Amino acid sequence: MAIKPLPNEPELLQKIAEGDEHAFGLLFHHYYRPLGQAVLRLIESRDIAQEIVQDTFINIWHGRAHLKRVTSFSGYLFISCRNQTFAVLKKRAAEKKLQPLVEQQIQWEHEYELEAEEDNSGIYRALLEQAVEKLPEQQKKIYKLSRYQHLKYAEIAQRLGISKETVKTQIYHAVKSIKKELKHHFPVKIAIILTTHLFF
Repeated sequence: MAIKPLPNEPELLQKIAEGDEHAFGLLFHHYYRPLGQAVLRLIESRDIAQEIVQDTFINIWHGRAHLKRVTSFSGYLFISCRNQTFAVLKKRAAEKKLQPLVEQQIQWEHEYELEAEEDNSGIYRALLEQAVEKLPEQQKKIYKLSRYQHLKYAEIAQRLGISKETVKTQIYHAVKSIKKELKHHFPVKIAIILTTHLFF
């Protein structure tokens, strides 16, 4: 995955390491789409691909102090996102008992030799779980079926005996509520950046 870096990227990384939200937003919007397209080729689900990319940037924001030592951000980002994708694919494969088949299909480019930073999303995950548990019962059930069990909208509709449009509407309101809840714990600008659904 070759993405042309921003001209002032080293400067932006330094600013992000110091907590600059605007610099983080610039980097996020520059890399989000091409990174998402790469993940989408493997995942074949826009919703899950978006979550993977957003989780990757969440990890980077929480571990931003390390960015001062990063010499190739695109490589650093690629490795981090690749690991997030592997984790999701392995989980889905285990659930479907198709691990060998999925592993054969996973072919990521190996352009970089950087080691991925450890997952720093524990705090975010805990807050996300709290936000999900606060959802109305029906919304919570639909959200979990979509995000945790990776069911398609049609599958959720069939399982719950509701229309596909109802599922879409409930997912929309659930995500909206979760965004609102997370903004209480993250800087407003960062919460907006990380939870915005930007289509690939």
